Amino acid sequence: AHQHANSAQWFTDNGGPVYSPPGFGLDHELDTTRNVLRQAADDQTPRFIYLNLSPPHMPLMDAPERFLGMYRRDDVRPRDNLQPIGDEQATREKLLTYLWDYRYYRDRLPYASALPEGCDILELHRLYMGLTSWVDEALGRVLDTIDETGIADRTHVVFTSDHGENLGSHGMMGKLSPNEEAYRIPMVWRGPGIAAGNVSDRVGSLVDLAPTLVDLASLTVPRHMQGKSLTSAFDATKTHREDADNVAFFETLNHGVGVRSATHAVNLPWTQTPDPRRGVASEPNWAFDLRDDPHQQNAPIPEDPTCQALTKAARHWDNQTKWLDG
Repeated sequence: AHQHANSAQWFTDNGGPVYSPPGFGLDHELDTTRNVLRQAADDQTPRFIYLNLSPPHMPLMDAPERFLGMYRRDDVRPRDNLQPIGDEQATREKLLTYLWDYRYYRDRLPYASALPEGCDILELHRLYMGLTSWVDEALGRVLDTIDETGIADRTHVVFTSDHGENLGSHGMMGKLSPNEEAYRIPMVWRGPGIAAGNVSDRVGSLVDLAPTLVDLASLTVPRHMQGKSLTSAFDATKTHREDADNVAFFETLNHGVGVRSATHAVNLPWTQTPDPRRGVASEPNWAFDLRDDPHQQNAPIPEDPTCQALTKAARHWDNQTKWLDG
């Protein structure tokens, strides 16, 4: 029962009474997950486990001290597109929201309403890095348990996320913008037959997870299922950069539909907002060659042939997608 907190988190087991375990919720989730893995090793029953790691989501201050102090300001390497996020009052609101989340803007708790001296966007970066290391350690504990129980040779693990975070890129905060910081997320696989250390140029998205897992289970992917299997990415000898279908589509609430290839990205705005929205414009409002402009700082280039092909793909996607009122 997520209430935007890492400590004093609420849980319910199979619909039972709500409870709050001591300490951080992440530790409770890890203990539960590792117990399920041990049971799977004992009874040999196939299992699917979805573990939702909340960090590095705000509140950034609600974390173990060793991760809050793990990095210094000098360790932060700001992106080239970092810009001011507003006037003094707007910046203060954003900083406190990221430090304490609900405890500041909903509950108005006294300790969460005082901005620490010297706090700025780089301080948020420093804390975000620490919470990312917290997640890294947590995932390591899960992988260690898989190895210790002897089920690694029959277990696939995928680590991914639902969105990224701007943290000041282009002067924006959050996840709702159609740019690299918001939509480019990690997708890391480990399992039998997957070469360690291989980095694939295959482009994928969250809708590809289900068909990939079905494919790995040696089952037929249903025709109605969106997405495509990404198992070809596990072959270290294959390249996909120039494949026409090596693309992923993304949507943002207010900014329309985008399509990302291995080298380019375009975005087509909605033809009507707010919801219910239906259809996208015929031409993109931005298009970028990410090889030369990885931080999307230069002027858009919609006339680029690759961007034109992606625009056509986005319109085709729009025509093939049933909207909620359709």
